Amino acid sequence: MRYYYCICFCLIINVAIAQSTPGEFFPEKFPAATIYLDDNSLMQGTIMKISDKVLTLSAYAADTSKTKTFFEIDIPHIRKIHIKTDVALSMAGGAVIAGLVGYGLGYITYSDKNSISEEDNKDRQKLRGAIGALITAVPGAFIGMITGLFRKQNFTINGDNERMKKLKRALR
Repeated sequence: MRYYYCICFCLIINVAIAQSTPGEFFPEKFPAATIYLDDNSLMQGTIMKISDKVLTLSAYAADTSKTKTFFEIDIPHIRKIHIKTDVALSMAGGAVIAGLVGYGLGYITYSDKNSISEEDNKDRQKLRGAIGALITAVPGAFIGMITGLFRKQNFTINGDNERMKKLKRALR
């Protein structure tokens, strides 16, 4: 049994070393991007990997619209990269922030002096806070969706590896 654990441990270490090849970067989430090249052409797709010399992009082939292929683009030929933001993440962020604000406003603004006991007041205060959170979460998600649709991160590369390092830091 010890040999089994030893072999598994060695395999895990081997895989970890193989994946951490120096100079290669794999983003956690593969972002959708528009890449502008030196010859005034552009490519749209998903960034899969960035190495010291090449950016690997998964995009639809020009001849067919159903087949995705991998394109390796040399970094010296890249002029600009526009990365689209995640709309679902923006919606969730907007809903959470607006929900917290709505809960706080509903909780603070409740006052009822005619209640039977103090516990009833606290329960109703929490209920009003929860209703405020539900009411404000929907517009917050809508605002987050609009923000996510129109916000893009722009990176001017101009073939410079130092500027690609900024892109790698932004994708972590």
